[in-house]
Amino acid sequence: MPGASSTAAWDINPGRVVVGVYRDGAGFHGFTYNGESFGRIDVPGATATRVFGVNAGGDLVGAYVDAAGRTHGFLAR
Repeated sequence: MPGASSTAAWDINPGRVVVGVYRDGAGFHGFTYNGESFGRIDVPGATATRVFGVNAGGDLVGAYVDAAGRTHGFLAR
């Protein structure tokens, strides 16, 4: 991820969309990459978001940390 201090790719789907997590000065964010451009994924109100998987339909699964410091899973369609 451009401008990130660290990046980790976690999954790729048959359409060649890569997902993962990156860290910058504001914290941890999920990302998608389709071979041409990056997309940032942040759960609203979360202090950290990580994307761990993507299926053939483009659905994303991951985890986020809320303002109270609790970790939750998510599915984004």
